[in-house]
Amino acid sequence: MGKNMLQKLNRLRGTIRNRVTRLNKAAESYEPPATQEESEMILNQKLQNVSELKAQMKKLLADYLDLPDSTNLEETLEVIYNMEEEIEDLQVKFKILITKYCKAPNADNGPMTVHKPKLKIPDLPLPEFMGKYEEYK
Repeated sequence: MGKNMLQKLNRLRGTIRNRVTRLNKAAESYEPPATQEESEMILNQKLQNVSELKAQMKKLLADYLDLPDSTNLEETLEVIYNMEEEIEDLQVKFKILITKYCKAPNADNGPMTVHKPKLKIPDLPLPEFMGKYEEYK
């Protein structure tokens, strides 16, 4: 069963590899369309594709690690970690493109300006330890 599963995972890895390559080409040769709205739709879709690839890689890695212990995974894991890094880079590339082509001239309603509220966690009073274990509870 292990060998069969390994072949299946290797095929899946090849499929993901091809998608990474295609998305990379798309990022590098990106020509913005006529309108900013179109650009936003295209780039956000690509970014979503990258996120899906990230999730697939996570699952693929877990599946490889589920294989019988006898399977030698050293090279495979190396390839997977490299692919994960590539997918991270892709994510960054598309985010940069979104910032470049999708920002509205007045930054107030730009798609990238998400203001997260800053939360201040109150300080917790810690009991002082005076040397007697019984009292420190």
